[in-house]
Parts: sequence; structure tokens; C-alpha cells
Amino acid sequence: MKNLIKILSATIVALVLIGCNNENISVNNKSEEITKIDTEKLSSLSGSLVGNNSDMIKLVNNLPGNIYFDKLELYTEKEPYGMKVTYSKNGISDKKINEFIKDYKDLSYKNAREMFILVSNLGYVEFDFSDLGGEVLNFKKNEFVSEKCEW
Repeated sequence: MKNLIKILSATIVALVLIGCNNENISVNNKSEEITKIDTEKLSSLSGSLVGNNSDMIKLVNNLPGNIYFDKLELYTEKEPYGMKVTYSKNGISDKKINEFIKDYKDLSYKNAREMFILVSNLGYVEFDFSDLGGEVLNFKKNEFVSEKCEW
């Protein structure tokens, strides 16, 4: 019985140490609000695919508005592939939410543009700000493509 406790304790310590590994891209960085897109930081996600849930969560958590990020839904059954990002209050003060919601449409456009650049098979993205007092915004990759823009 003592040996079992020692083995379980060692396993738990090992798992905690493995989990403390710091990455350049955070998986759940809600303690630090991101206000600008850091293209250098996000470059490791270039060529990601919608079907890679881990990369998509890393992406959303490292774009502006990350502290409001609540849920991610991926649509990969048929093309075009897409995702829905839902934002919520997450215990953040109404004052801070009111400041954020003033610019959420512009932020969504910029975030969508970055997502389309990084995620090669992303055809559309939907941002749901209804819990924050905003709207649901939809963007399609073909709306961003122009003669001067390469994907």
C-alpha cells in the first residue's frame, strides 16, 4: 500500500512538472489581456488546419479579445470548413466590457483576417458577442481575398 502511494505521488508530481512547461503560444492565457495582434508570436500557427482543435484554441487565446473567449465550435464535416467563437463576460466588470464592446466589430474583422491567413483551410468564421451586448458577426474567406492579398 505504501508503494502504491509513493508511485501515485511520483506520477502526480511528474504530471504537474510536465504541465508547467512554458510555450511561446499559450493554450489558456486569460489572465493576460491581449490588445494587439502579435504576428511573430502567432507565426508558429501558420498552416494550421481547422480540424486541429488545440491549434485553434491557441489561436483564439492569442488574439485580441482573448479574456472574453468562452467557447469554440469547429465545423469540419463539409467544406467550406469553419468555426464559431463565442465570447462571454467571464466575470469581467461591466465597465471593462462596455469599453471592449465599442470596438468589437473592428477587432473581429482584424481577428478574422489573421485567422484566414494562418489557418489554410478556414472558409468562414463566426464571432458571437451576444453575451456581451454585441452581435453575431460572420466573415467568409472569399470576402477577404483580393488581387493584392495572397493566402
